[in-house]
Amino acid sequence: MIGRTIGSYEVVAKLGEGGMGEVYRARDTKLNRDVAIKVLPEAFALDADRLARFTREAQVLASLNHPNIAGIYGIEETTSEVGRGVSGAGPTSEVVSRALVMELVEGQDLSEMIGGLETQAALRTSGAQRTSGIPLDDALKIARQIADALEAAHEQGIIHRDLKPQNIKVRPDGTVKVLDFGLAKAMDSGTSGPQDSNNSPTLTARATQMGMIIGTAAYMAPEQARGKPVDRRADIWAFGVVLYEMLTGRRAFHGEDISITLASVLKEDVSWDSLPAGLPVPIVRLLRRCLEKDPKRRLSSIGDARIEIDDALHPSSVEATAQAAPAPPARSARLPWILAGLTSVLLLVTLGAMWMPEEQATRPPVVEFTVATESSVPALEVSPDGRMLAFINRGPNAGAGVVWIRPLAARDAYPVAGTEGATGVFWSHDSQSLGFMASGKLQRVAVSGGPAQTIAEVLMATGAAWAPDNTIVFGTGPGAGGRMYRVNAVGGVPTEIAKPDPEKNETAYLWPSMLPDGRRFIYMAQTTAAGERAVYVGSLDGGAPVRLMLSESQARYAAPGRLLFTRASTLFAQAFDPDTLALTGEAVRVADGVDVRANNGRAVFSVSTNGVLAYRSGGGVNSRSRLTWFDRAGKRLDSVADPAEHYQIRLSPDGKRVVLSLGGLASQLYGLSVLDLANGVTSKLQGTNSTVGDPVWLPDSVTLAYGATQDGRRQIYRQNIGQSAATQVFASADHPKWLDDWSADGAYMLFHLPRPSKLFAVKVSEPTKPLLILDTTETIDGAHFSPDGKWVAYQITENGTYQVWVASFPAFDQRRRVSPRDGIQPFWRGDSNELFYLTPDGKLMSARVTRDGTTGGLSFSAPAELFQSPIVAPVLGVDQYAVTKDGQRFLFIDPVTTGASPPIAVVVNWTSLAIQK
Repeated sequence: MIGRTIGSYEVVAKLGEGGMGEVYRARDTKLNRDVAIKVLPEAFALDADRLARFTREAQVLASLNHPNIAGIYGIEETTSEVGRGVSGAGPTSEVVSRALVMELVEGQDLSEMIGGLETQAALRTSGAQRTSGIPLDDALKIARQIADALEAAHEQGIIHRDLKPQNIKVRPDGTVKVLDFGLAKAMDSGTSGPQDSNNSPTLTARATQMGMIIGTAAYMAPEQARGKPVDRRADIWAFGVVLYEMLTGRRAFHGEDISITLASVLKEDVSWDSLPAGLPVPIVRLLRRCLEKDPKRRLSSIGDARIEIDDALHPSSVEATAQAAPAPPARSARLPWILAGLTSVLLLVTLGAMWMPEEQATRPPVVEFTVATESSVPALEVSPDGRMLAFINRGPNAGAGVVWIRPLAARDAYPVAGTEGATGVFWSHDSQSLGFMASGKLQRVAVSGGPAQTIAEVLMATGAAWAPDNTIVFGTGPGAGGRMYRVNAVGGVPTEIAKPDPEKNETAYLWPSMLPDGRRFIYMAQTTAAGERAVYVGSLDGGAPVRLMLSESQARYAAPGRLLFTRASTLFAQAFDPDTLALTGEAVRVADGVDVRANNGRAVFSVSTNGVLAYRSGGGVNSRSRLTWFDRAGKRLDSVADPAEHYQIRLSPDGKRVVLSLGGLASQLYGLSVLDLANGVTSKLQGTNSTVGDPVWLPDSVTLAYGATQDGRRQIYRQNIGQSAATQVFASADHPKWLDDWSADGAYMLFHLPRPSKLFAVKVSEPTKPLLILDTTETIDGAHFSPDGKWVAYQITENGTYQVWVASFPAFDQRRRVSPRDGIQPFWRGDSNELFYLTPDGKLMSARVTRDGTTGGLSFSAPAELFQSPIVAPVLGVDQYAVTKDGQRFLFIDPVTTGASPPIAVVVNWTSLAIQK
């Protein structure tokens, strides 16, 4: 090839291999300049597919005109004769060769600057690693130019697909040129033998839509490695890998061959410890957002990378201040949380005053602003140091139940990776870690980043607090025993430290928060009697609790020396001595319209140790819901009830009525009501009150059975919906009984005892002879007869996780586990040939039933997800949906969302506010 003329270009030297061809240095004899020529090998000349891609590369490059992208000058064709024998005789043929004429870029490619492939290979062979990469300022200047090039290409809809150090050149004057846009290098199908997976020939296919892989293994995005269609986020991943390599001098992902490298890309995280010390905060968060394996959580625009690099190269005073808090990810991953009526400068000045010694800031001014979110999930926490706000966000841009952090010295919030499915959140004492509840697990994650770690398997955690000695105390819901536990934050088996007292009508201990001594905590005791909820102080060593006050909701200690609590959605503060536990003086109003959840006493507010208060506004409106029908594809059909505080529902056997367990924010009185689906009229079931729940229809669809607490004992009653008098099913009141189901033929009833857990079946005609069918140390709930009466589906805890099982009835000897992972709230289809249940994050699952014609046994198909239900966190033992007999429609408790979600109000120096009021 050297010495050959292609068009007006004279080839003078070979430069190396390029995407889909060899690259030569050539002289433009017309314009008297040096160029680079990429020539397609003659062996490929008859390959129409590769020729087409070669032409496409030329067209793609021709559309780009940017100082950081190597330009294209034209495309040339030349012919040559092949096949002539040595004697000069024999047939001949002409082969057309195509060549791409491009800008010649002098200088090193980036792999040479980082250390070169040979150097890297030698280091790996010797077991060593480079300890440093390109100097920080140089690396950032190079990265910024790469980002500029990618941004220009992406704006024109062009994806590089094969960004890597070998495709990036740096000229002697520091100008970066990105090569080979639009097409990855083709693998020579005739090549055999081992390959360097870190600079492997591109794995090729006709298109990613065909399930094949295009790109270079060490720099492929996970979705690219899986052969899925890619977009510009694949380039953003590769950009992050290249930047990581520049900063550390080592590969982000590598292996002995392509398969090992791809496995590393798909399964392993990069070594974050290899990053140089003192790396600017914007660069750390940029790398983390670029290297998100889930493209939905990855940085979505490379232009934001350019901004982050600028922030690192030219830090402002605001950015320097914000670096005291953990680094949020790049801007495109954030939502526009707006500081209403407050500038950043004012906020920073106020925060600075707040952290001044008391003698320098006596009664500092109150600063109030709001933080907008996309959901009203009742979980928010201010960090103990008052610098950050954590909350759970759920919406079209935020995913389902993800913890977000808003540094108060910044304008933006950002999601915390690994917290998907979270239903509760709390801070470590030092503000460096977050605890959260998700998928039946108590978990923790460092605010600075890294994988989430499981602390313990926990069923229905209802609030948690993190003590200075690294002890976590948490409560559980009524369905899980309602007890209070402690566990070490590094993980372990929880230890019970308190349990509800049935003599006081207590059903659960909820919402703990620590007192200053780090050994005692405040919590709320939920009861079955209206108006008898109370706030107590307990201790980590399990000592006797001390009652502080009656309260409709939880309370928290707030420095210096106050107790915060709510009354009818108004937040009050009262003087409180954390040593003597004495409340003195009058309660002072702090804020109105605080969101309080009537069903469990959760008051949505939080306070730091240095005067930052945050609360969700809305006054409890967001606990309201409708009843909405969904089809099997998850499409909302129609709503059948006005917004209310729906807690439990059960569809009548004839499908004409729904029994509802309802509540009211002001009265907190729960009872049963019946909704007529034909006319939409809801009628209160007379005589029912806050002690009534667990409604079950009898086969006639006009009689209900339910549980009610009398004199501290839970018993079962039955009542016609048109009458006011109820009849107790059992004359004996020796044990509390929690009703589960009534068989379709009316012959049997299921109930369970919560502590110890026992499941009973009893013939309705012989109520004094209950049959014990399951005795376990685990928690049983939600048992349901199959419509044919031959099987019972039930939910049980196994090592702290939810599981759905099915057993034969009445023998209860053939048992089948249905849920391969967590499952809750099982329901049968009317023909007993399908079982539905929810996952802890609210996905509706379906398992088909197969029957053995000989033995009559059952087997279940692998459960399939039907759709994501509107239930964020299903509750054990509470029926939050119903299924029609044909299994085609599902009635769900559907949270009301009208317009924007209520914002989170933040008050800096709230104690001054309380004094002024």
